[in-house]
Amino acid sequence: MDSIMSKLHNLDMYPKINEDFFNRSLYGDVITLASSILMFLPFYSELRTTPRLAS
Repeated sequence: MDSIMSKLHNLDMYPKINEDFFNRSLYGDVITLASSILMFLPFYSELRTTPRLAS
């Protein structure tokens, strides 16, 4: 049982990326913000047009 717990403890679904492999920039921030807004708009529209269940 102890070895299973230690294996689960060492399991990392999102491993850390070495800082040498990414570069932060204003362009990346703008792309992230714009894509987030573009994904939110259809989601919000769907919420507004979906009929509510009668309670």
